[in-house]
Order: sequence, then structure tokens, then C-alpha cells
Amino acid sequence: MLQDEEDRIQEEQSVDDDYIMALENQCVEDLAKLVDEIAATRKRIQELNDLLAALTPIRASKEKEREELIAFKALLIEKLE
Repeated sequence: MLQDEEDRIQEEQSVDDDYIMALENQCVEDLAKLVDEIAATRKRIQELNDLLAALTPIRASKEKEREELIAFKALLIEKLE
């Protein structure tokens, strides 16, 4: 009778251990996925920063060109009047 109770407790412990191990494995897998996602996000952030750095001088140039064209238009209008 005592042996039966010990066997039952042993079996319950084994089931609990298996469940805990499965949870632990799932956590490890989830953590690995998260690490991969973080790395991919950091890479994308760097790509966007590089693109922004490349486009910023172009925007400044276009704004300067626009201002020059507006000034030229004003000059033409003045000459036509």
C-alpha cells in the first residue's frame, strides 16, 4: 500500500517534470525567435537610417533649387510687368 502511494507520487512527479521540461523548451524556442526578430528589426532600422542619411542631402538640394526657382519666377514676373 505504501509502495503504491510512492509509485503514484513518482508518476505524478514524472508527469509534472515532463510538463515543466516542455514549457522550458517552448520558452527557449520563443526566446530564440525573439532574438531573431530583434536582430532583424535592428538591421531594418540601420537600413532606414542609411536611407535617411542618403536622402537628407537630396532634400536639402531640392529645397534650395525650389527657392531659386521661386526667386527666378518672381524676377520674371517683375520683368514682365
